[in-house]
Amino acid sequence: MTKTTKPLVLQVISDNNENYSYVWSIDKPGFNYGTQTKHGRNEKIFHVVEGALETGQIYEIKVELEGLRAGLACVKIVTHKPPELKSCNVVPRTGRALETPFSLECLVP
Repeated sequence: MTKTTKPLVLQVISDNNENYSYVWSIDKPGFNYGTQTKHGRNEKIFHVVEGALETGQIYEIKVELEGLRAGLACVKIVTHKPPELKSCNVVPRTGRALETPFSLECLVP
């Protein structure tokens, strides 16, 4: 499986300054909140590091809030697969930079 090349960052935004406790969760078996996130699972920001998720998957991420009021939010994230190319050619093969119009032709499987 191919790993993602960008981090994923989600944040709780609140209209008031209430003190909440946060618990983030992701539906990925074996997910390690200590090594695969920057701030763990109990902060306002949930930062999943680059390479922690796999492409071509759907992940459900939840955050539960507790404080004067309680709540739950859930989002589904799709990590698309990168495009697969069979071969690519530059046409024409030779030319002069900034003078020759080049095109890239690619075949997909």
